[in-house]
Amino acid sequence: MIEKELTIAAEFPPVSYEQWRASVEGELKGVPFEKKLVTQTLEGIDIQPVYTSKDWPSDGDPSGFPGLLPFARGSQLLGHATGWDTRQEHLHPEPAEANKAILEDLEHGITSIELRLDAAARAGLDADAGEAAELSARDGVMAYNSGDLDKILNGVHLDIAPIAVNAGATFMPAAALLVALLRQRKVDPATARCAFNADPLGALVSDGQLPIPINLALEEMADLAAWTVKNYPQCSSIKVDTGAYHHAGATSTQDLAFAIATAVEYLRALTQAGIDVDSAASQIVFETSVGTQFFRAIAKLRALRKMWAKVLTTIGCSETAGRSTWIQVRASRRVLTRRDPWVNLLRNTVCCFAGAVGGADSITSTPLDAAIGPSDEFSRHLARNTVTILREEKLIQREDRGSWSVSLTSSRNELGPCSNQSRGAAAWLVPSRMVGLPNKSVTSKPPGRRAWPRENRLLLASASILIFAKKNS
Repeated sequence: MIEKELTIAAEFPPVSYEQWRASVEGELKGVPFEKKLVTQTLEGIDIQPVYTSKDWPSDGDPSGFPGLLPFARGSQLLGHATGWDTRQEHLHPEPAEANKAILEDLEHGITSIELRLDAAARAGLDADAGEAAELSARDGVMAYNSGDLDKILNGVHLDIAPIAVNAGATFMPAAALLVALLRQRKVDPATARCAFNADPLGALVSDGQLPIPINLALEEMADLAAWTVKNYPQCSSIKVDTGAYHHAGATSTQDLAFAIATAVEYLRALTQAGIDVDSAASQIVFETSVGTQFFRAIAKLRALRKMWAKVLTTIGCSETAGRSTWIQVRASRRVLTRRDPWVNLLRNTVCCFAGAVGGADSITSTPLDAAIGPSDEFSRHLARNTVTILREEKLIQREDRGSWSVSLTSSRNELGPCSNQSRGAAAWLVPSRMVGLPNKSVTSKPPGRRAWPRENRLLLASASILIFAKKNS
């Protein structure tokens, strides 16, 4: 029996960083410390093997408090004490099958639904059109009219479960279909919570073209935002999705730079249309993809919120506008595999964990077979349970689990300045497409690294920015 209290720490004297460093360098036997133990990320940030309080002095509490500027620790005063919005994306082409999957998800814990329309609908084509023969039922649900949308959402309480529509360049007619269904079901406009997800720049980069000139697309987006502010105040009309850049190989700093540059471009379009800055900011939702490097992913999410808060403060937005910023997170397609897809279950768990700790407002849990095709019931079941376990059993939302990490806080604050340098070059995103700026930024060789893989360069080559960039090749 131990008669006295066990105090292991008392048996070892404190060791300073300098003493530890000297001991390590002795063990390295002449090998440079920086070469052996310091890792440099693609963003050019040095990851040290050990962090101490000297690496991030807490005097003055520069990270702030949750729900207060600079919102690095989240936008809610109490954090996500009750959890986060669990959003599931549905893209089964058959309306009846999509409806069955949606009802099953909502009955088992999913709190909101995102509908991705098929390639024909996103191109503005009807299923009967000849051009739609190869696009219909591809990469999304077939919804071409209000009747189709009614079948897909049959039995869904639209006053309880928010619906988001991903229609690419055809965001205006898709929003009209959703509004028509809301009115048909007599949902109170003052309490309806939907997302129309207008993202003309994202659609242009992803699809390579728009059915109308970009300036007209921005005007349509601004008209939709103005109408939404007036008629459906709890809904959002614009989404800034950097997935096209991210999946083409963009680093975290480039991802942040294009997110902020796109959002600023949208703010400019909205304010020029006569919308006040607070209302304009409330209409913008961010969607970002994260990988399995969860410390870097958490830092990216916190840096995004902090950078956007700085933009809003600079243009005169109130603190309430910054608190209303909504960030949606999903697993990156870069980390999902078609072969041996069971490993995707682990990778998606890491991505959801990073989103939760990073303060995401909405998390999309990706089924393990998503890279293969439409997910089956078992895969969706596992995806639902992943976020449910994180929330209900691991209780991640109960406290800010990243605020005490010196490594995480240091990475977050280094991402910001790096992203600001990239954003300075991309400050005018629309004109920059004419000179291929995103292409040059994303496909350029990282410092001290090999060139990006060929498949990443080819993926980005499908974007319209490279069509213009050919002039410089």
